[in-house]
This record gives sequence, C-alpha cells and structure tokens, in this order.
Amino acid sequence: QEERKKYWHKHAPIPQDTVISSDPIIIPAPIAVCKLCKGDFVKLYYFTNRGLCSAKLSTCSANDDALALLQMGDGLHSFVPLAAVQAKGAVTPDEELSWEEFAEAAHQLATAMRENEWPEE
Repeated sequence: QEERKKYWHKHAPIPQDTVISSDPIIIPAPIAVCKLCKGDFVKLYYFTNRGLCSAKLSTCSANDDALALLQMGDGLHSFVPLAAVQAKGAVTPDEELSWEEFAEAAHQLATAMRENEWPEE
C-alpha cells in the first residue's frame, strides 16, 4: 500500500477504451527541426524517406543545445551545435532529388510545418 502511494503513476488505472495509435512517429534530423522552427531554409533531403531513415539511425544528444568543438579551415577552433555536425553527411541537393523523393519530402515537410505551428498560408 505504501508503495502504491509512493509510485502512484506506476499504479494508475488505464481506461479500457484507450486508443493507442499505430502510426509511426516520424522525426526529422535535429538540424532540420531546428531550422524549421527558426524559419530558415531547410533542404528537402531531410524530409525524404532516405533522409528520415538516416535521422533515425543517427545518434541523438539528450541536450538540443549541446555543442561540439570543430576546427575550421583557417585552423581556429569554434563551438558549433552538435546537430549541425551530425547532419554533415551526404545530403542530396534539392535539384538532384527525383520526382518521387520530391513528393515524399513535400508531404513530410508540410506535416512538419503544421506540427511546428507555421501559419496556414
């Protein structure tokens, strides 16, 4: 009884009419989400099936604001967002996407924009 009071969230009743969604959760690369929230330009590759699959396989940091130390071309070191460093893989330019990939990306991008509360127009 004491354990039930202490850990009440573990013993909370689950309503029998609860509907569990079977739709997969689609999460783009952190750099794409960050740019989308800021309203910056985002390459469509991040919203293609290939881009979403590579985002799923990449390692994620627990902290969205984590920084990585990177040596620039002039030899100086600087801190950059970890998401930007992880996303520097082989990103296909928008001009080289096939029509099929473009259609995939357009649908996923529109969904992500809706989720990030972009205006309808």
